[in-house]
Formats: sequence, structure tokens, C-alpha cells
Amino acid sequence: MLALFLVLAQLELPATAKAFPFPTEVQTLDNGLRVVLVQYDSPGLVAYYTLMRVGSRNEVEKGRSGYAHFFEHMMFRGTKQHSAEDYNGTVTRLGLSTNAFTSEDMTVYHLYGPAQALPTIIEYEADRFRNLFYDEPAFRTEAGAILGEYIKSASNPEQKMFEKMVETAFTRHTYGHTVIGYLKDIENMPSGFEYSREFFRRYYTPDNATLFIAGDFDKAATLALIEKAYGGWSGKLDAVAVPREPRQRSATGAAFSRFAS
Repeated sequence: MLALFLVLAQLELPATAKAFPFPTEVQTLDNGLRVVLVQYDSPGLVAYYTLMRVGSRNEVEKGRSGYAHFFEHMMFRGTKQHSAEDYNGTVTRLGLSTNAFTSEDMTVYHLYGPAQALPTIIEYEADRFRNLFYDEPAFRTEAGAILGEYIKSASNPEQKMFEKMVETAFTRHTYGHTVIGYLKDIENMPSGFEYSREFFRRYYTPDNATLFIAGDFDKAATLALIEKAYGGWSGKLDAVAVPREPRQRSATGAAFSRFAS
């Protein structure tokens, strides 16, 4: 096995080899929304990703950690046109798989399934990003669900260890708190309804979003549908400055880096 590994390690890749071998086309709408079209041989199947450039690094106000992750949940609450029940029922009826995740730097929403569902995907996704609707009771309910998620994760000692590690590694930058946020901030989240509106206004804007459509689809027809559905999405990114981290010189940071690797 070692001999095989050494042989493979010495093989030279063709000069034309690319890390991502599929052709891509990037379009930008007038409102700043970027659209990346990736066609490849996947008969009858398509994947649809919405990447919002907002993560836990954008949570700069003290006591407000966890809001990027909060909206990963809240975006499935529906709109006045398409309720959460309507959205979930449509996804099930069309045979789609849908989910989302949040990291330090982004929140990503994705669907995957039959290509014939693409027009409906575009309609429903554009609606929820343009017209997300939730009232204070729904906000409080979801905040309670996130508290439950934190408590479940906290049963694993690694959660507290990781919290302490990033606090030690970053003294100013918002990488110093975890994606889910601090327990105290999550416990106080039910009182943050108005702040949640402000957070959404700042970051859920077309110029802070990128759509990725990959698989079996007609490029011109898909782009026309996207322009129609998303063209009226307004708003401009109003990001709050993230504190700069000073150059790290102590041995403590290096020790934690080794622990994390």
C-alpha cells in the first residue's frame, strides 16, 4: 500500500487539469445578485444552492451571537404567499431534498432533485428570500428550538472545549465565538425580535447572495426565470465592521492550533 501511494504521489497531472472540471457561467443581475450556472451530465437532476455571505463572523454586537444560525432556521418559516406548510408540502410532492447549514462565514440553503421542478424551486426560493415573514410568537418559538439544540450539543464535552479554544485563539475577531453562539445569548434571544429584523435587513440582500444551479437544465430559460423571480429583490448590504485580530505571538495560540488539527 505504501509503495502504491508513493507511485501515485509522483504522477504528474495533465497541464490542463482543473480542481473543478465543469464549465461555469457567472451572471450578475442589476440588483447585485450573482448567479453561477454549472451544466453537466446529470440527466433529469438538478441542484440549487443559495449562498448568503453572512455567518457568525458578522455577529459583532456583544450579547447577539447566534443570529446567523437563527436565520438558517427562520428561513423555513414561510411567507404570506407560501406558508411553511405549503413549502414543505411542495418539496415533498416534487421529490426534493432540502436543507441548510451555517458556518463562520456563510449560510447556505440547498435543494436537490428532479430537474422538472426547477421552475417551482426558483419561484419558492425567490419568494422566501424576498418576502420572509414571521411574527414575534414564531420568533420566540424558533429561539426556543435553538436553545434546545444548544443544550443537546452541550451534552458533548467537545462543545465547551471548542468554545474555550476559539475564545483563546481570537481575542477581538468574531471568530472568537462559535456558530451556534453563547448559551447566555441564546437564552436571551426571545427578547431580540426587533434586532432580528435589523440583522435580516443588513445581510439578506441580493448583493450579498450567490445562486448556484448545477446539473441538467436549460441555461437561457433558467436565467430568464431567475431574472423574473429575483429581479424585484431590493436592498443593499449594510455590514457592520468586524474587529481586526492582532497578530498572534504567544505560545498559547500555537498550542490550541495543534489541538484543533
